[in-house]
Amino acid sequence: MTDALIDTVLDMLDGDTGVSEEVESLVLAALIDDIDGVIEHQSKPRRPPREQQEKREAKGAWLRGLTVAGFRGIGPAARLELSAGPGLTIVSGRNGSGKSSFAEGLELLLTGQSQRWMNRTKVWQSGWQNLHAEGTTRITAALAIDGIPGAPTLLGEWAAGADPSDRSLDLVEGAIGVTRASDLGWNEALSTWRPFLSYNEIGALIEDGPSRLHDTLAGVLGLELLGDAVRRLDAARKALRDDAKGTKSELSLILQELDSLEDERATACLEALSGRNWDIKKVEDTLVGKVEPAEEERILGQLVDLDPLSQEALDGAVEDLRLAAVQRTASRDRDAELSDKASRLLRVAVSWFDLTGEPAVDCPVCGTTTILDSAWREQAEASAEQLETTANAVTEAERKMREAIQKAVQLGNRQLALDANAVRRLGLDPSDLEAAWASFVEGSSENPEVLAAHLESVGDRVIKAASSLRTAATELRSERANVWLPAAQLLSAWVPKARRVVRGRKEQKSLKAAADWIGSVEESLRNERFQPIKESVQGIWDLLKTQSSVSLDDLRFAGSRTRRKVEMDVSIDGKPGVAIGVMSQGELHALSLSLFLPRTMLSESPFRFLFIDDPVQAMDPAKVDGLARVLARAAEKRQVVVFSHDDRLPAAIRRLGLPATLLEVHRREQSEVEVRQCLDPVSRLLNDARAIEYDQNLPGEVKFRVIPGLCREAIETAIIEFVRRRRLEQGDPHSEVEGLLVEPRSLVNALSLALFDDDRRGSDVYAELNAKAQRYGPQAVKVVRACNQGSHEGYPGAGAEFIKAVSFLAEGLGQ
Repeated sequence: MTDALIDTVLDMLDGDTGVSEEVESLVLAALIDDIDGVIEHQSKPRRPPREQQEKREAKGAWLRGLTVAGFRGIGPAARLELSAGPGLTIVSGRNGSGKSSFAEGLELLLTGQSQRWMNRTKVWQSGWQNLHAEGTTRITAALAIDGIPGAPTLLGEWAAGADPSDRSLDLVEGAIGVTRASDLGWNEALSTWRPFLSYNEIGALIEDGPSRLHDTLAGVLGLELLGDAVRRLDAARKALRDDAKGTKSELSLILQELDSLEDERATACLEALSGRNWDIKKVEDTLVGKVEPAEEERILGQLVDLDPLSQEALDGAVEDLRLAAVQRTASRDRDAELSDKASRLLRVAVSWFDLTGEPAVDCPVCGTTTILDSAWREQAEASAEQLETTANAVTEAERKMREAIQKAVQLGNRQLALDANAVRRLGLDPSDLEAAWASFVEGSSENPEVLAAHLESVGDRVIKAASSLRTAATELRSERANVWLPAAQLLSAWVPKARRVVRGRKEQKSLKAAADWIGSVEESLRNERFQPIKESVQGIWDLLKTQSSVSLDDLRFAGSRTRRKVEMDVSIDGKPGVAIGVMSQGELHALSLSLFLPRTMLSESPFRFLFIDDPVQAMDPAKVDGLARVLARAAEKRQVVVFSHDDRLPAAIRRLGLPATLLEVHRREQSEVEVRQCLDPVSRLLNDARAIEYDQNLPGEVKFRVIPGLCREAIETAIIEFVRRRRLEQGDPHSEVEGLLVEPRSLVNALSLALFDDDRRGSDVYAELNAKAQRYGPQAVKVVRACNQGSHEGYPGAGAEFIKAVSFLAEGLGQ
């Protein structure tokens, strides 16, 4: 087990001498989800020795970039470039532009899941692969890892039609000591220090009820495993209680049955089961060899339902045979074939007459002159119809007779469903039925009257014999119902359940003790982990609550199990209130963000990056300003990437003058997505300088004094970005890099740090710039001197040319 939380709990378990072996086994089983194995099989869960546990320290990492292809709104590969260090990046774009596909893509890459569809119906997962992409879905994250040279790239691939969780994850480019994805040691960290906050999570954190808020915060603290363990133990205990309740209900009915029997075996079992402590062994001894074979009861059931020949079927067959005989006799003097041929002959003669077209013609057979006329034709038609009717009646009578005979014969073609030997073993005599049935099936005749007489005489014998056997079986079954068999069968089925209940009484106590122990550990760890977060939450809320009258005075965990919740003490203009009742939607979202950020800022988290999707919704302008300040403060130590379709956040960033990289996502046809840099810090400063230069309302003296300061800041910003990127790629710890960058130094010494990775070579800066004029620009030395002198001396030449030269130098420093 590499789970750090399990290790912590097991350490506490080892140190608690008051925990029994049974409770210890259940605690471990609950943590690894194997309670059934302990309860059902009485097996002790395996606990690998500590020296065999593989430990990996989670590596701290920044993101250099994210490339997504074939996922949600992104078709062909689109890349989000990021600066691997602290800073705020705002990624804007309209709904459907594909911006959230970057945020969810990183979450899917690292976790194999997405909060967007987690715990929802299957339809939410359909269509997660882009319709315009062919083949696999690919997501890559370029990393920069603290203290490790190199630039590893994490790659996730999904085949077309694959399940989102069915990903292959690998490092396509490694670093020293990091050659596999598992080397990052992030599996546990992704649960404890989750670096994503989706819009779904922002709303759900507060609004889905007290238990959901409690569980979400417990998840924020990385204690979900303990809550799940307690719930597993409680569920197992409830199952045992329910099982015991059902078993006792069955016993109540069994005792009533036993009490009604005059049988010494029933009396013995009644005594064994009447008290609270059941003597199950005595019941089992009583049952051994005493239960009648189930086969005999089955045979009795068949005999009670025995009906080889029903009176209704017999009467129907006899009636059909006699009716067929009558009809056949009635048509005996008529010949169907002769009537049919005579009818056809007349039809042919009529057709021939009609073909002549004459009113009267000679008979073509006998030669009689003009004998065939219209009167003859009418009489011939009538005769033909009568002959056809006669032929059909004869045919139908013969068909019905054959059907009646076949139906009668089928009555005796069935096998008699009777095991005569088994019946005799029950003490019953099936001889009359066997003899009657044998006579019944032997009768066969093509004469319906003879066959009807046979069925009527022998069929009555079969019916009477079957009825007599049914009656005897019913009486025997009734006799058996009054003696031991039913009670024995009930007891045989009940005894295994009783054994489980007896065993479960002790297990219920152990399950409760294990749940209580884990609950106390959870409370201790929860308070320990939440204290620094709570203090940060209140501080962040104070920034976010701009122009709000709601103060967050305190928040704490309360209750347990089904009554678990988080209590938040708030006051409105000094008067206490209930948070959810008095806060607006925007304030609730702000509170959710307040609960998320502090956890991600703790030093234990290996993730130096935070991805936040659409936190602005429902916030009023004042809250957006507060959000901008909070994000900028978090970006002093973390790489904060915020996705939003709302233009108010970028506007607030610009208005407040907060450092940030502003990007825009644009989506074209066929899901082609492009990320454009709106205004990086260096470009923003140079654009500000250009705006001043081209502002015709500003005096030239003002421009002369202000522009060099903006240009100097642009060069210094370019230096910081370049040095940070180079040092991190070399494997320098980020804390050392940031400490180096915040040290005060002159512009020339800062350039020395950028050019030579040494800020003590300031005297060599100008020579280096001149030597590499193609990279830094021919005016680089003049630019540096002018910026160094600042507002005291101004700048040489035209302002536009000076700004252009500064831009050339800044671009060269960024290469």
